[in-house]
Amino acid sequence: MKYSKATDPVQPHGEPTELSRRVRLLTLRNSMVRRRTLRNTMMHGRTLRNTLVRRRTLRNTMMHGRTLRNSMVRSTLRNSLVQSSCDYRFLNSLFNRRLKTQQGSSLIISLIILIILMLLGVTAMNASTTQFKLAANLHFENMALNNAETAARSAEQILEANAATIASANPVSTLPDPLTTTWTDANSTQVNATDGSQRYMVGFVGVYASPLAGLGLDCTDPSNEKNYDCVNTYLITTRGQSQSATKFIQVYYAVPLK
Repeated sequence: MKYSKATDPVQPHGEPTELSRRVRLLTLRNSMVRRRTLRNTMMHGRTLRNTLVRRRTLRNTMMHGRTLRNSMVRSTLRNSLVQSSCDYRFLNSLFNRRLKTQQGSSLIISLIILIILMLLGVTAMNASTTQFKLAANLHFENMALNNAETAARSAEQILEANAATIASANPVSTLPDPLTTTWTDANSTQVNATDGSQRYMVGFVGVYASPLAGLGLDCTDPSNEKNYDCVNTYLITTRGQSQSATKFIQVYYAVPLK
């Protein structure tokens, strides 16, 4: 800055004027402001650098933690694999040891159980078969008894119609034993012409007084020939069959004299 002689801020004795002081103060203040700004800029740059350093450090720390975690996971996985391998080896050795000590006992026990189950099944089948046979036999016996009773009823009806002729033709003393006879000859009569399961034999026993006539009635007297208190008595023997069952019935039947 140049000053003219008329406006020279320096006084003759070398002392600064008011204007020069203000200029110096402004210059000094500007210098201080510049320094402060520069210092703030440097501090901001340092802060930014520190921030970047911290971020980098934090990132490195995170990467290190991630690496450490991966290492721990790998180590844990490896330890688990090792432990699993050890457990498998232990279980395999224990199983082999048990197999060596058992020496086929499981097979023997299984065979025993199978034999027991087979015996139970055979027993149950035999029991059911026996029950079926018992029921069938009972049914056949009832059918044979019904056939014998039917034959007896047929013989009674024939006696009612032909008492006089049957009395003289078949005396009871001439009848064969019903347990030993063949029941297919002329000694027995077949009820149904196509079925031999119903057969009967009739034997004349004698002439007797009816229990309702009281005592003293002589049925052999010709005068009592038409007396209904005198009856002809017959022995009816029947046989009924059904499959393998056979039933015999003997019935005394009385017919009044005609």
